[in-house]
Amino acid sequence: MTDGSRATGRGVLSVGGRLEYAYRIAYELVREPIPDGLFVLHDCDNPSCVNPFHLFLGTQRENMLDMEAKGRRARCGAAGSRNPAARLTLRRVRAIRALADQLSYGQLARRFGVSKSQISRIVNWESWKIA
Repeated sequence: MTDGSRATGRGVLSVGGRLEYAYRIAYELVREPIPDGLFVLHDCDNPSCVNPFHLFLGTQRENMLDMEAKGRRARCGAAGSRNPAARLTLRRVRAIRALADQLSYGQLARRFGVSKSQISRIVNWESWKIA
């Protein structure tokens, strides 16, 4: 596994020197080749699942509709601390803005555990606009 696979919950394998998602390999080994432009979607909604009978093919649009039907779309668009992936709270965002004239973006990024580009977006009110 790579660091990216741990972050997404998807297993990754090296095939011919290229990294491939394990669920895509499982689908192709048991079902059929995946045509260009199609995605492998999960019936079970478990990104680490490699059971080829829980997997089906679909377009990007079908993938988005499937996500919405399973109730995951609302979480993805949540702003600020309502987003379950948010690393910051409203209080920490306000602290970043208060310290922006005293510390560099790099120092702020290390202190708050986010990237320098995220610090820039916060300080310039491109993200966390509700703060």
